[in-house]
Amino acid sequence: MDDLSARMDAISLLDTHEFFMSFCLLAAQRSKDPITQVGACVVDRQGNLIGSGYNGMPRGCHDDEFPWGKGSTNTLENKHLYVCHAELNAIANATGTMDGCTIYVTLFPCNECAKLIIQNGITEVVYLTDKHAAKPATKASKLMLDSARVKYWHFGSATLPASGTLPECTRTRHARIQGMAGPGAGWRACEVLGKRMGLPGMQTFQIFTRT
Repeated sequence: MDDLSARMDAISLLDTHEFFMSFCLLAAQRSKDPITQVGACVVDRQGNLIGSGYNGMPRGCHDDEFPWGKGSTNTLENKHLYVCHAELNAIANATGTMDGCTIYVTLFPCNECAKLIIQNGITEVVYLTDKHAAKPATKASKLMLDSARVKYWHFGSATLPASGTLPECTRTRHARIQGMAGPGAGWRACEVLGKRMGLPGMQTFQIFTRT
């Protein structure tokens, strides 16, 4: 039994946040967006995944018939008018009430997704990247989330929610991850997914954080 316990202690298991963020990264692989692939999932207070999604066209709107670019001078030829964001799809696909739920997402929610998050009673946002932090849509998103008292925190950062939010074992593991090479726990999730995809961790991280 002691030998078994020692072997189990040596195994590098994913904690709850790593598991769900890895799931988001995997879901993002379903997106056909050539620029940014985003994945999201909704998790209830019991730790059950109740909804997931990725950025894509609405149901019935064929991916090959609508634009994926964003540089056309013709507004109707840009993707932004058509694409459903990962958060919208995760919420739309949810199988139960979302009051008090957490949403994990690979990119910080825009202002429109923030509205959906608030209106559906989600109380926590865990995000991997915030590459659009300087844009008005993201700033507006944070203003609304703050006003509605929806917690949001960067997966892999040194800033964690209040101590009562995470189990002590998770907080300890998170602190240990900060000492790893690469961008914290975000690196860890990408490294794990990269192994599944046959890619180095850094290459996987770059796929999901590129502009």
